[in-house]
Amino acid sequence: MRALVTGGTGQIGRAAVERLLQHGWDVRVLDLSKNNQVDGAEYVECNILNYDDVLRATCGCDSVVHMAALRMPSLAPGHDVFQINTVGTFNVFEAAAAVGIKWVVHASSINALGCTYSLPDIKVDYFPIDEEHPTFTTDPYSFSKQTAEAIGAYYWRREGI
Repeated sequence: MRALVTGGTGQIGRAAVERLLQHGWDVRVLDLSKNNQVDGAEYVECNILNYDDVLRATCGCDSVVHMAALRMPSLAPGHDVFQINTVGTFNVFEAAAAVGIKWVVHASSINALGCTYSLPDIKVDYFPIDEEHPTFTTDPYSFSKQTAEAIGAYYWRREGI
């Protein structure tokens, strides 16, 4: 089995790549930087905002572990955070659909509810928090995570991914 790991040289992506390799998977890493390649994995330099490149990198893979994103709002202006986290996620799911992949693991965040980075304080209605909890996103990062979850749900309905 071959997995494509987007953001595979990042903090969580690297751990996912190493774990997959330990379990005998062939791994293709898709990332922006060649500086932190993982031994034993194929590497493809790619920006997830470029659909055609993502599609080429997805060919020949059986599954995707999607970790490529900006992990906190302080890493870029809000419009860049939103674009990378949402358009990039759409491109990854769209490429997976185009080549027939049915398994995409996508990292989300508690911030899809609008927690940590919200501009005003939020009120948690109940614990444990689940998928039915109301959202209260008021910042671009949290809104991008909420939107990325909607993208995943869309591809589940449309493609069974």
